[in-house]
Amino acid sequence: MGFFIFLVCFIILGITIFGGYFLDWNWTGFSISQPTPEGVSNKKLLWDWLDLLFVPFAVVIGAWYLQRSQRNTEKLIEEEHEQRATFENYLEWMTSVILDGKILDASNSAIVSELARIRTLTALRSLDGGRKADVLQFLRDAGLIEKDNSILSLNSADFRYALLDSAILSDVKVHAANFQGASFKDANLARSDFTGCDFSHANFEDAEVIAVNFFQASLKEAKISQNQVESSCTHQTRF
Repeated sequence: MGFFIFLVCFIILGITIFGGYFLDWNWTGFSISQPTPEGVSNKKLLWDWLDLLFVPFAVVIGAWYLQRSQRNTEKLIEEEHEQRATFENYLEWMTSVILDGKILDASNSAIVSELARIRTLTALRSLDGGRKADVLQFLRDAGLIEKDNSILSLNSADFRYALLDSAILSDVKVHAANFQGASFKDANLARSDFTGCDFSHANFEDAEVIAVNFFQASLKEAKISQNQVESSCTHQTRF
């Protein structure tokens, strides 16, 4: 909308200047030769009006810009509060389930695990990259995604653009999750199983990927070295 208004004003100004110079519109103030009336004329030219209205116009534009900036700041603060609340509520619920032993109870572990999976996937969809990384690290540290004893399935989990730099994610099992654009700089992913995951445009710079299972995963446009690829299982991996 702002660009449209600017364009309209620019066109009007261009027509005014053209009329002043080439059509002798004296009222514009852009005419090459101005008539010299006898006495003092109180008739204002366009230049006079522009000079008169410049300060109020600048004040209006400045006020509009400040108001828009304030709205953007308020929106960012609101989004930050919402994300923090989502993250804290998720951790509180997961911690209670783990401490109560419900997720490890053989009689109802399947039901609780599915509820935990739903809560996890729902939370991830509304979190930023930093908090997505915190969720994954929490699940690993809690022993819920161990490669040899995985309790929580993360199929279809949204870890896009997760900031996993320097994360400790060795010996984990995460299948069919979305890690597009995620950053794994200096992360430890050794011996982990990422079957079917999407790592398109992910960054593995200086990450430890020894014996990582990328079976049927996607590494399209990923920043990963040849040595890292050769030290991993890349059977049916898409590059």
